[in-house]
Amino acid sequence: MYKPLLFVLFFFCSCVNTEENTGSYACIDTDVMQQILVERHLLLAQITSFQYPDSLSNSIVDSLFNAVCVKNGSSLDEFNQSWKYYNSQGINELIKVYDLVIADLKVLELKDQ
Repeated sequence: MYKPLLFVLFFFCSCVNTEENTGSYACIDTDVMQQILVERHLLLAQITSFQYPDSLSNSIVDSLFNAVCVKNGSSLDEFNQSWKYYNSQGINELIKVYDLVIADLKVLELKDQ
């Protein structure tokens, strides 16, 4: 359970834009970011299962991710801007958020057993 989550975290952190983001800020606060990330990971786990081999296009996945953001009062653009901020200037906040995301996913996993 931990290895896939760490891989996803590493993957997202390695996709940081290296340009200086002098005027950037997080549109999404940490509580909403946490909820969006939990739901995105759950969605990602569902769509990468063997139920949907190579049948989902990027536009469908983007639409699903956008729906997660909208459900939480945000948009995919705001999520992406906040993601860039958290990866460039708010990395310590992102680590704390991901600690909570992992804890939430563990709780959900225990409920399913």
